[in-house]
Amino acid sequence: MNKFYSFLVYLLLSFVFISIQISLTTPSFLNLFTPDLNLILIIYLASANNIYGSFYLTVINGLLMDIFSGNMIGIYTLTRLVVYTIIKSSSKTFNINTLKPKILSILIGTIIFWILLYFVLKFKISEPLNITLNLIIHQATINTLVGSLIFILLGKINAKL
Repeated sequence: MNKFYSFLVYLLLSFVFISIQISLTTPSFLNLFTPDLNLILIIYLASANNIYGSFYLTVINGLLMDIFSGNMIGIYTLTRLVVYTIIKSSSKTFNINTLKPKILSILIGTIIFWILLYFVLKFKISEPLNITLNLIIHQATINTLVGSLIFILLGKINAKL
C-alpha cells in the first residue's frame, strides 16, 4: 500500500507541476525565467532510488507534455525517457545520494534534453530552429537554480513517504 500511495503522490505532483508549467511559467508570462518543472521532476525520479514506478511516471509525464505542448506526439516522451535512462544508469554507477551531485544531474539532464530535442526536431522539421547554445545554457542555469529548491522539497516529501 505504501508503494502505491507514493506512486499516487508523485502522479499528483506531476499534474501540479505540469499545470504550473503550462499556465504560469510560459515565456510570455515570465519572459526568460521559464523553469521546466516537469523535467526537474523526471530528473528527481531518476536520481532517487526508492521511488516506486518512476519509469511509468516518466512515461506519463512525457505523454502529458506531448499533449499539452501541441508538438508532435512522442517528442517529449522520447527525450525525457532518454534523460531518465541516462540519469538512472548514472545514479547506479555513481553515488548521487547527496544534494550536490543531484544538482549537477539537473544541469547535465537539462543540457542532454535540449541537445536531444534539437536533434529530434532537426530530423522532423526542415525549417531553421531557434535552439541556440545560449538558450541551452540559460535553460540549464534556470532549471538548476529552481531544481535545487524543488529537490529539497521533494526530498522532504520522499522522506515522509
